[in-house]
Amino acid sequence: MLRTPLDDVVNRLNVSGSGTGRRWMRKEFLLMALLGAIIVGAIVVAIVTIIPSSPGGGPSDMHYLCTKCGAESVVKIKDLPPEARMTVPSPMGGLPPIDCPKCGAKASAYQERQCINPQCRKWFVPTFQLPGRPGVPPGIICPHCKVNQTEYAAAHPSSE
Repeated sequence: MLRTPLDDVVNRLNVSGSGTGRRWMRKEFLLMALLGAIIVGAIVVAIVTIIPSSPGGGPSDMHYLCTKCGAESVVKIKDLPPEARMTVPSPMGGLPPIDCPKCGAKASAYQERQCINPQCRKWFVPTFQLPGRPGVPPGIICPHCKVNQTEYAAAHPSSE
């Protein structure tokens, strides 16, 4: 019979000293407990990995541009108003506007994103170009370098 390290553990735990049937029951119990611990550990690791440390799945700082005063602001997610933190980002370009942290204008500061092009990396308020306009490809276009963020991300999947 093939002996495993688990057999030694089972033999030490087998205090009854009776036949092999009890030993196999204990071995199965230990294997099931070990398998359960591995599954619970994997679930904990998956949850810690999937759930971000900050809401929204991104970094803890959000960049905003005010359309009234033109000020660029960096706001920590924890400092955002609760209604902005609870909102799901729009696929067309981010969270709804917030009150400007600099001038206080109501709903005038829009979330910015950083250009995906490594030669640019400037911040801008994304606007989604709809398909169907001649000569304008659909996607989010950086106003500084004119790179289509959607196409660049598809062509360079590891860039962001």
